Amino acid sequence: MRKNLQFIALFVLSVMPCLGQTNCAGSSDFGQWLTCKIDERKTAAAGKVALKANATNGTKQEEAPSAASQTTSLVDQSSASDLFNLALHLAKLNTGDVNNDTNSVTVTTSAYALYAAANYHDPLDPAFYATHRQWRRVYFTLGRDIPDSSATQPAQDPHKTQTGTIAGIKLLLLDHRDITSPANKTAFDNVKNAMTRAAADRAGIQTAILTVVNGADQRFANLTSAEEQTVNNIIDARITSFASLDDVTANAVDSIKKNQQWSINYTAEIRNSQGFNEHKVTMVLDWGLHSRLNLTANAGLDIQDGKSFAPDSNGATAAAELQFRVTEDPKLTQPVLLSFAGNGTWLTNTSPVYKGQLKLTIPLGQKSGVSMPLSVTYASRADLIQESHVEGRFGFTFDAQKIAAALLGSK
Repeated sequence: MRKNLQFIALFVLSVMPCLGQTNCAGSSDFGQWLTCKIDERKTAAAGKVALKANATNGTKQEEAPSAASQTTSLVDQSSASDLFNLALHLAKLNTGDVNNDTNSVTVTTSAYALYAAANYHDPLDPAFYATHRQWRRVYFTLGRDIPDSSATQPAQDPHKTQTGTIAGIKLLLLDHRDITSPANKTAFDNVKNAMTRAAADRAGIQTAILTVVNGADQRFANLTSAEEQTVNNIIDARITSFASLDDVTANAVDSIKKNQQWSINYTAEIRNSQGFNEHKVTMVLDWGLHSRLNLTANAGLDIQDGKSFAPDSNGATAAAELQFRVTEDPKLTQPVLLSFAGNGTWLTNTSPVYKGQLKLTIPLGQKSGVSMPLSVTYASRADLIQESHVEGRFGFTFDAQKIAAALLGSK
């Protein structure tokens, strides 16, 4: 185990180079300095687009890892919140045990959020966000899981129903759904250039209006009809860049949401001396089939350490999920999501397990960061879900990045 942890630590360090911001003060002349400052501000402007677009790219997992017994998700996604998110999964919808207060809670954060905190820097600074992409490729999860051990349900190994500590790390190897990834340089540059043209035209419009319409900045609410027409003509002459900015941004976000993203996840559930330890290593692929339809596939290894109670159970697991964005408006940061998922687990010393799931994720407001996932799961073995093959679960998730994205959108 120590060697594995050393390997993970080395890998994390290898994908997290220290990226500094551009130092324009070191320029050799005024022209170079001015060019540097303009590029710096273009990056900051486009960083606002990246903050909002990345919050809803369809690959960010808000729920507890699939290894948690109380999670509402059968499938892990390839990334998580760039800031932090909290997942609380409560008792089952259809349990008949009044004493069943089982639940799980997990907190996930990114290396980017930790790096920003260590440097006392605002993680929502658009320029800082755009230039520190590599730190947004590592995510950490920590939580507590209390499995269902209702005595009225089919018998289950008591060593698997002990309270466990959940710990996990997610390494994003291919981040093509991040708008600032080099793979999206063309789309990203198009957005920056369109912003620059729009900013220049806005400044030109303002100058022209103040030049032609005397005192417009003081009496803009009481212009004559002729002056109103003059203002309209000035704006119409430069309006193309603003429409172009909307189109370029929409096209960039749409194309990036169809990209692939790939990660490797490690999740452990560690129990006390009376319980099994479980380890899960998973490869995760997110693939945008459409701007509103995302496919997530998982494949990996499950290791259940039986300690001295029972033989170990080791084997493979595979899962897939289709996530459909029911909400049509792409600008909304908290959409209604409908998901269809299935998984299979094949372990030694036990029979195979197959599960299917239907899930509806409902946002509780557009600026709250809170969503409520509702899931119904079918299992081929009833003892695994403590019901007669079918169970319903619900929970709450909180994503700080979605709040930030919603506030950016209102400015």
